[in-house]
Amino acid sequence: MAGSRPHPGRGPLAGAGALLLAVGLTAACLRSPVTAVGAVLGALRAPVASGGLGLGGLGAGVLTAMPLAVFAAGGIAAPAVTRRLGARAVVLGGLAVIAVALLARAASGSVTTLLATSAVALVAVSWINVVLPPLVAPRSPWATGVFSTGVLVGIAAPAALAVPVGSATGLGWRGGLGVWALLAVAAAASWAGTPVEAGPVATRRPAAVEGRRPVALAAFFGAQSLGAFAVMGWLPQVYRDAGLASGTASVLLAVTVVPALPAALLLPALVRRGHGTALVAGVGAAQVLGLAGLALAPARGAWLWAVLLTTAHWGFPLAMALVARRSAGDPTRLSAQVQGTGYALAVAGPLLLGPLHDASGAWILPLSLLLLVALGQVVAGLRVTLTDPGRAADTEPPTAPLVPAPVVGTPPEPTGPCAPTAPLPVRSPEDTA
Repeated sequence: MAGSRPHPGRGPLAGAGALLLAVGLTAACLRSPVTAVGAVLGALRAPVASGGLGLGGLGAGVLTAMPLAVFAAGGIAAPAVTRRLGARAVVLGGLAVIAVALLARAASGSVTTLLATSAVALVAVSWINVVLPPLVAPRSPWATGVFSTGVLVGIAAPAALAVPVGSATGLGWRGGLGVWALLAVAAAASWAGTPVEAGPVATRRPAAVEGRRPVALAAFFGAQSLGAFAVMGWLPQVYRDAGLASGTASVLLAVTVVPALPAALLLPALVRRGHGTALVAGVGAAQVLGLAGLALAPARGAWLWAVLLTTAHWGFPLAMALVARRSAGDPTRLSAQVQGTGYALAVAGPLLLGPLHDASGAWILPLSLLLLVALGQVVAGLRVTLTDPGRAADTEPPTAPLVPAPVVGTPPEPTGPCAPTAPLPVRSPEDTA
């Protein structure tokens, strides 16, 4: 498998910077197709005569539940696509598909087109979700953190900017959805300056990890995904139902995301230094306290609960760091197993939380379910970190160089007078007869 080669005219430092820029921009494209929809959902549900699409309750439910389902199915298929096309081609092709699909979605004239173009964009996202982390993690110790930070930016920016962009351009919800195609184009262009030329670089890991089914990792990933998507989707409504203004509820949602940005950069480094167990326990404890407080006194401690619930977004970079630490042999396959299974488990969240609230008329039951999920996240995470063969080593895994390593192979046979000669055949008496 080919490694990475420096871009002509660039030193290793410039190549590493170009790689991290490409990773950050690409990661930001992986959630903008999801969160931009939530920001303009009200406009989409408006009647066609008023400029909307007349999106009904069923269509809105399908649109909001679609990301997790597509991430699960598409993630499982990603390794086969990668083996056929190559990792870099999957990333670049996926970004092209995202750009085209988002433009087509912005031009939608019907609910069917809206759902179809959303599904196409999300399939491409699911492939990049799986392929990008193992492609870049061995090449830079900061790549996993930059990837996770980019994903969080892709959550926060569209939620905050989709409506203002639509108003500024005069295109309404179409502008708010379509503008993120430009981000995908910029991300694709940024890969031209990177040193990554081929598929992921395999790194040597302890043999005990090879062949082990990543059940605990998948459970941890699924629990954190369910919790994070639930906070993104339902937290403002919980605060509004508690009597807070809509603007305040939106600010409180932003409070849960912004502190997670620097954490996403630092958590992978802390995991590499053997602090995974403490992080899993601490993140889980803060999440449990935040959910319990939100259930019991949502308005009185609103700001405190929002600060504690920022840890719901810490689970993603923590999960990515744990996957990177334990992947062996075929890291893309492990990433696909963990993300595919994890997102499949997380699909239950949107399907259960709404009906539980409607049936009970309150948020106690849905938040209690999320609290149990957070406890399960801690158990699964500890199962991963306490059985990590490398946790006692307290060392970072090797990173792939930005310059090609010497090719190790069979040395050529010497030629000339020093070359060994074949032994002369021994002639038997019958041969001389």
